[in-house]
Parts: sequence; C-alpha cells; structure tokens
Amino acid sequence: MQPTSLFLSDISCMPFLSISNKIDILHASWRKDKKSAMMPRKRQSASDLVGSRLCIRKKSFRQKIMAMLICSLLLLGIASRLLIPHAQTPPFSFKSMTIFSNTPTNESASRINEQYMKCKARDLGYQSMDCPRWEGSADNSLVSNELVDYRVRYLWKKQHPSDCSKVNYQLQKVVDNGLGFGAMMHGYYLGPFMAAIRSDRVFIRDKDFFTYSGCNNKTWSCYFEPITNCSYETDVLPILESHPNAQKEWNDWKNDTHRVVQTDNWKPSGHYPPYRGFDDFFNPHGHEELEVGAFLYLMRLNTRTQQEVEQTLRETIPCDLDPRRTISLPIRASDKCIGEYHLESGLPGESSCPDFNTYMELCEIIRENDPMVDTIILTSEDARFIEPRHAYTTTRGNRKPWRFILNSRDVMQGGGTMKVITNNTVHEVFMSFFTTMQMQLRGRYFILNCSSKFHTMIRYLVMGGGCGFVQKPIIICMDEQASQFQICTKHPQQKYERCMDAKLPEDERIRVQNEREAKKLEEQQRKDDDQKKKQQQKDQPAAKESNPAASLEEPVKRVNTASDSTTHEVKKTTLGEHVKRRLSLDLKMIDTLR
Repeated sequence: MQPTSLFLSDISCMPFLSISNKIDILHASWRKDKKSAMMPRKRQSASDLVGSRLCIRKKSFRQKIMAMLICSLLLLGIASRLLIPHAQTPPFSFKSMTIFSNTPTNESASRINEQYMKCKARDLGYQSMDCPRWEGSADNSLVSNELVDYRVRYLWKKQHPSDCSKVNYQLQKVVDNGLGFGAMMHGYYLGPFMAAIRSDRVFIRDKDFFTYSGCNNKTWSCYFEPITNCSYETDVLPILESHPNAQKEWNDWKNDTHRVVQTDNWKPSGHYPPYRGFDDFFNPHGHEELEVGAFLYLMRLNTRTQQEVEQTLRETIPCDLDPRRTISLPIRASDKCIGEYHLESGLPGESSCPDFNTYMELCEIIRENDPMVDTIILTSEDARFIEPRHAYTTTRGNRKPWRFILNSRDVMQGGGTMKVITNNTVHEVFMSFFTTMQMQLRGRYFILNCSSKFHTMIRYLVMGGGCGFVQKPIIICMDEQASQFQICTKHPQQKYERCMDAKLPEDERIRVQNEREAKKLEEQQRKDDDQKKKQQQKDQPAAKESNPAASLEEPVKRVNTASDSTTHEVKKTTLGEHVKRRLSLDLKMIDTLR
C-alpha cells in the first residue's frame, strides 16, 4: 500500500476538530502516516470520521487554494499567540530614544521602551563611571564590597583613624598658583599624600579650598569624597598652637615626636625619600602600587558629581562602541607647546606639539597593523586640533573612514590652567576635564604625551588602576619615541635640542647645529668679557691704594692708547706679546683688530 499525503486543505474541511487536533494531524502528515493522521487525540464519533472522509473525497482545486490560504493565516495567528504573545514593532531611534504613539497604553509603552532601549555600550558599562569604585558608605564598602580596590581600602583605613587625637599628621598648606589640574594633583596632593602614608601619618590640609571647585564655597568636597575624617581646626590646630616648632618643615620623618610636619612647596611623589618599608601586599612594585592606589583614593567622586559625569557619558558614548577597535587620542596643546601652537597664557611652554596630520599618520600605522580599528576618541583643550578632522576626512577619498567621538562637554578653553578660562565657568572647565579623562579610558590604543601630568593620570588609571576596558591596553608615549613622531620635551634643554635636530633633514640639521654652536661661543665670549671687566674693576681700587702715582698716570696711558689706535693703524698689526700682557687684552679681540 502506497502512503497517502495529507494537504493543508484537508484540515480546512474539518471545522469539527479542535485546534490541537488539527496540529496533531499536520504533525502526523509530515511523518507520512495517514493512519495516525486520521486518529486525533480525542476519540471522535463515527459520524465525524465519515464526514471528514467525505470532505476529503469531494475537494476541488479551487477549494484547495482557498483552504491553503485560510490555513496559512490560521497557523500564523496561532504561532503569533503561542510564541510572541505581545509582539509589536514600532519604529525606534537609539539616538532620540523615542517610541511612537501607536502603543495603546502607558503600561505597554513602558514595556516596549524597556525592550527596545537595550544599548550594548550601556549594558557593558561603557557609559558608566565605574573606576575608582566607591559605593555606599566608606566603612560598609570596605567590609562588603569586594570590587573596591584593595589599595583604596588600605588607604581609607589609614586616613580614617578611630581616634584623631592619637595620630601624627602631614599638613599640606593649600596654595593657589594657577597650575593645571594634573600638575596640581601630582605636586600638592599625590606627593605629600604618599609621604604621609610612608611616614605613618595622616595627610590633611589646612583648609578645604580647591582651585577647580565650581561651588560657591570653593571646597574639595564640591566634587570629591573627604580625604580624612580628622579636622584641621579641632585636631591639628591645637597641636600647632602648643608646639610652635612643629610648624617648620621637618626632614627627619622617622622622628615621631613631632606630631605635625608641614609642607607648602610643590613636590611630586618621586621627590620624597623612602621613610619606611611597604606593607607586603604593595610588593614587589611597592612605589608604583602605592602611587596608583593613592591616586585612585584621591579621585573618588561624590555621588552628585559621578551622576553628572555618567550623564555626559550616556550622551557621548555611542551604543555600538567597541573599545577593542578604538584609539584614545587626548591631544594636549596650547600652553604646553613651544613655538607655533603656543597660546599667550603667560607660560613658556614645555614641549613640541605635532600637528593634527602627524597624529593621524600614527593612527593610520596602528590601523595597518590592526585593520579592525575604526574609531578615535578625540579630545583637546585646543580647538585647533579638533576642527581639522573634517578636512582630513574629506581628503581620504575612498579609503576607509574614521569615526571620531568627541566630548559633548569639552569647552576647549584654550589652555590647561586656570589662567585660561575664556567665557566658561570654573565648573564647566572641571567637568570638561573629568569627563574627558573618563572617556579616554574606553580605548585599546592610547596615544599620549607622558610628560603631561594629565596624560600621566590616564596612564595611571589604565595600566595600574584597572580602569581600562580591554585586557591588554597599549600605551604609546610619544615623548619616548625615537622617530618623527617623538614629542620633544624642554627639560633638559640639551635633550630638547637634540630631539628637534633629529627630525630635520641632514643638511638642515648641520646648518642649525653650526648656528647653535656659533651662538654658544658668542654667548660664552660675552660672559668671559663681562667677568674680566668685573675683575678689572675689582682690582683697580687695590692698585690705586698701593701705588698712587700709577693711578695718576693711568688716564694718560689710556688716552695715549686711544690716540695711537686712531692715528697709527699700522701699529695695531705689530703689537707684541709684552703689550698684550701689559694691557691684559683678550687674544681673540687682538685677532679681530688685525
């Protein structure tokens, strides 16, 4: 017996069957089993079975077509209710986060909004400020939150003693000298803070003033968590009043008899000696581990500031950002530059500044070695390094384009210090700085000028602070390169000159070096002449006292010499060695007269 097939039209002729029975029949027909196909789950009456057979025998071609269409619609409806109970597909824009008004109720709109507002960058934490982590009260975080950095927990305990009257202090006087944020943090916070920890003291400041504070009271707590629970007025000031000698800077840090050591000068962490050993968990990289931990501890934002930074990250970081395919390019220019790109900020400049095309040439080399890279996070306080991206993109032709991500809160004030704020408020400048630093953590390749303290902070967070978003970030310090991409730093001066000469063509380099050598010789000659004149002026009073007659004859000799030099030109070429010694003239000056 040959097997018979069952068409979809056969089911349409069976209105007396339930939906589950029709599905059973279809399933059986796919197995080519007519007997099981005509045996539904529920026992049917004899009249029902006879009616179904008659319906199958009397079908026509037109009925088959109509039945197939009806059954198709029926199956689609069943599948939609069984598999997708609430399926709706309104148009949606990630950029505007807009749900159109074809949703019937607020409840369904909220449900659809949650379904379609999924953002990969947000879900993976790219739009959140998660480093340094500090949640809840500090004490509870130390106990329960294992994600808090172990160095931060250690430093919090050091800075929050149970009894502030029984500890020694490192007192830092607050100085407002207009330094950039990075330089200020390294010299007035990070350095003395590490000195306090290494000498078993509590770091404290004489006032809560903060130069970059946008609050009316200009305090550190405007943006950051408190550094210590001890108070200068109640815990430190009474000690200073009772021990006046403690106000002087003390170099013997191991001497704990001086309760307070006070400093007010700029000293980064490397300028302090190792007062005592590190705790075990800081080894083997003791200094570096403590330095990064201290920076993480000081950079703990308060809740309000963290929420404001995260709001900017949500507005700026696209949902499809992939840090593995991203280059972080924070360009430090303006007052940092020597020469062409230097702005009139009152500062002399510290390094050379490559142009925008040089930075992009380095990005192209990175892409040649990693073709997946297609995104650049571009930030700068100098607008002259942001605007050229449009011209660079148009000149690339058919080559693969770059996607530039900019900081929506970057005010580009034109300088890295408080001396250059232009039309922006202090709060806008600080938020521009901090959101830029957080944005630049979301890359794999970091093109930095590591002589900049701001770029050093990014390097701290990525390499040692665990704040990067890839497993193996690649740091490119342009000031440490040995190629045309090298940024030449001003200190020391000889190193800067050699660095700049290496970038020139050979003939141009030789010409510049010869000019520089001639200038140095001329400068040295001028200094020697000035020194001899000063020595002669110093010797003349002594000679007059010892020989008064010589002092009377000296003007006559001086006049005669001048007369001879003007009337007897020939004698200039025949001066002997005894004349040179008598007049104490420089040999080179005599040669020029010849």
